Amino acid sequence: MAEKTNDQSKIDEINIASVFLKLLFSGIAASVILGVFCNGVNGMICESYYPIVLRWENISFASFSFSLYCAVIAQGVFEGLLFGIGFSLVFTIAALVIFKKRYSWRLGIKYLFVVVLGALIGWSLGGIVGCIYATFSPTWIPSQFLPAAFADSNISFFRFAWVGGSICGMELGGLISLSFAIALMYQKSLKLQK
Repeated sequence: MAEKTNDQSKIDEINIASVFLKLLFSGIAASVILGVFCNGVNGMICESYYPIVLRWENISFASFSFSLYCAVIAQGVFEGLLFGIGFSLVFTIAALVIFKKRYSWRLGIKYLFVVVLGALIGWSLGGIVGCIYATFSPTWIPSQFLPAAFADSNISFFRFAWVGGSICGMELGGLISLSFAIALMYQKSLKLQK
């Protein structure tokens, strides 16, 4: 009888490790997809944002090219991967600690959706706030980011502010929704214990 219990505990450990890895990689993949999508849209809104802010050399600020757009998408993959690893580790470990033996991929993915949705809402609100800020402080953007780039071209401050605000909003929205998802998971685990 003790042997069966020992075997069952090994199976449980393997299942938990499997769910942990599935949820971790799902979170990373979701973050990369989010990074590609948001950078893709932001690259169409203001293609000159990334060369100016990231100080990409030998790239014209005023002209859009396929290679520039590919670089913007690659930047989205890179940033999505970095944020995805960090956020997914926190999320997955929190889910493991909170749900313990009830830990499942289907249960975790529901709360992962909350984080992704929160990041998208933050992306939208951040872009709007960026545009509002550019309305009230039109000289701040050129003073902070290569003033010469703004003097020589017709870069729209509103478009530039949308991209900057949306990136900050997505990061902040992801952090807030991660905290919210962890609180929801904790609340759900209390209900499951009853």
